[in-house]
Amino acid sequence: MAETSSSPTLKVLIFSASRRAGSLNTQLAALAAKVAAAHGETVDLASMHDFDVPVYDGDLEGKTGIPPGAQALQRRLLAADAFVIPSPEYNASMPGGRKYLIDWTSRVRPQPFDGRHGQVMSASPSLAGGNRGLWAWPRCPQARRRPGGPRGATRCDGGRGRVDRGGGPGGSQRRTSRLSLRRGPRVHGAAAVNG
Repeated sequence: MAETSSSPTLKVLIFSASRRAGSLNTQLAALAAKVAAAHGETVDLASMHDFDVPVYDGDLEGKTGIPPGAQALQRRLLAADAFVIPSPEYNASMPGGRKYLIDWTSRVRPQPFDGRHGQVMSASPSLAGGNRGLWAWPRCPQARRRPGGPRGATRCDGGRGRVDRGGGPGGSQRRTSRLSLRRGPRVHGAAAVNG
């Protein structure tokens, strides 16, 4: 069924958990933003640089409060209906920076993850890369109540570090990521499909 132009658009916060400009996951974030915008969604494309935080430290929180990076994520999440985080795998888990950001953001009120649905994705030049980082996501306390674990995870792999002219993953074993955001009470991400 075609959606009418009077349907409200979703606002989606998208940011790569990689800080490297040339990261495949940063490129995947740009691709997810392009797909969401093509479906009429309002996209807030951010960078991990927008959300700089130190390692969580309760003593530091007691002295200085919540760092500006976690406050910025809180504001942007509260303004969004959903979030998408393309994230690399570091040492068989999620990047430390993403974990620290979740740790700090879990301390703010109102809790910005509540009521939002998320999609965690990964791009890797190898067939196995990214998987363990995606599996680490549901172990985060703030993620347990939200989609984003194995059923809400998408992996783009086999691109061997290349991106095609259209901004999508490239390579002989190309897989593409299709982001499907539906209007209504829930937002769902579609799994990777062979292209």
